[in-house]
Amino acid sequence: METIEYQGRAIAVREVARPDGWLCRVLVALDGTAYLEYVVSVGPYKIDVAKVHPLGREEFAAFEAGRFDLAVLARALAERDEASRVPPEAVALLALIPRWGIGDDFERAAAVSDAERADLEVLVRLVDQAPEAFWEWLAGPESLNLKPSEEYVGLTDVTQAADLARLRLRSE
Repeated sequence: METIEYQGRAIAVREVARPDGWLCRVLVALDGTAYLEYVVSVGPYKIDVAKVHPLGREEFAAFEAGRFDLAVLARALAERDEASRVPPEAVALLALIPRWGIGDDFERAAAVSDAERADLEVLVRLVDQAPEAFWEWLAGPESLNLKPSEEYVGLTDVTQAADLARLRLRSE
């Protein structure tokens, strides 16, 4: 066991995974709460500093089932902390972009059609749980940008994949 600090509290945790060799670790506290510890380069000399992000139960369960890439989330969190282009409400959903952020409508539909039901349920649940601030960001000024960020485009594609997944789940 080791101790991390989160929101001013010392929390005893144990390491349970190091996703894909990225500079991050998955830590679990005695009460079962999961955290993602990742590294951010800060300051003019780019000193690495460890940061802690709490994982929701759904995120952690999806990670354990191999349906949620925490390495992608760690990179997104680090990039957000280094130079924020995405609001905090959107960061957790960035991990869905590699699998569901498919720009081509036909390829996105094929991915949803070929996916396992459990994967679709996770996608729909995570998108449905996105806070209102996420949806406000999607409908905000970035939506009018002639060259929106890659993250904005990817997250828009993810929401469209979730819509298709929702339809498929209802029809089964």
